[in-house]
Amino acid sequence: MTLAATPLVPRLDWDPVFVAGHPAHRVLARAAACFATVRSWPDPSTWRDALERGGLAAPLLSDGGARVVFAPSAPKSKSRRRRAPVEVARIYDEQIYVRGEVPSRAGSWHDFLNMLVWATFPSAKRALNARQRAALRAHVVDGAARIPGARTREQDALSMLDEGGVIILAARESEQSVRRAIERADAEALGALVHGGTAAVLAFGHALHEHLMSSTTAIRALAVPLVVDALPTTLDARVALADFALAYALAERRVLVGPTGAPAMPVTAALFG
Repeated sequence: MTLAATPLVPRLDWDPVFVAGHPAHRVLARAAACFATVRSWPDPSTWRDALERGGLAAPLLSDGGARVVFAPSAPKSKSRRRRAPVEVARIYDEQIYVRGEVPSRAGSWHDFLNMLVWATFPSAKRALNARQRAALRAHVVDGAARIPGARTREQDALSMLDEGGVIILAARESEQSVRRAIERADAEALGALVHGGTAAVLAFGHALHEHLMSSTTAIRALAVPLVVDALPTTLDARVALADFALAYALAERRVLVGPTGAPAMPVTAALFG
């Protein structure tokens, strides 16, 4: 999925109050507040401690039972032989699932925002990683000569959610209207449902957040609708419900077993109330 019409030029400057820059970022506000007094880029090795001090890291476990930490990315090895067999344990999704280590680069908004999404949607990120790891294990085996060049359809769909997804909570009475808006990529119609109080849009993908910080071009997102009996009125309650509902849908394989077939939804400020 192309999030923007032009390549992203990443921001490099540290901004502890970035959440004020776009209404989509409000969903990350509680996690971002853990870093509000930091005046320069915090090292990834400190991120977990900051979340714990803010009371947000208690549920951060992988589906494999490992404590999630944000491990500084190791430099790429130049010594690996060209035909050396694949070590699945060293692949990103497996590393998170088994050891809880989320490779993270210092000074990277992309990785910092990924951490904030983990802190905001811990159950959904855990379930997403479990699906990604299962898809990886079905696609690549230890000792293979190389990683297959093309990902599976399921891997593509899961990656789209992880990087560029929005969760849409739809009150039951608005389900069909929300689905029609998604099928038509009609941001205006979806925005009307949001303002009418029967739908809520929550930005999930960390690359989506990064693009909203860094780009002035048109941005689109994968929209995942989740039907609920009633729509909570507060943002915190909506986040908690979205976290639970998306985790359940992913674990039960009710969503993203392959491409959705729906066009990407244009992302506008109006979608976020």
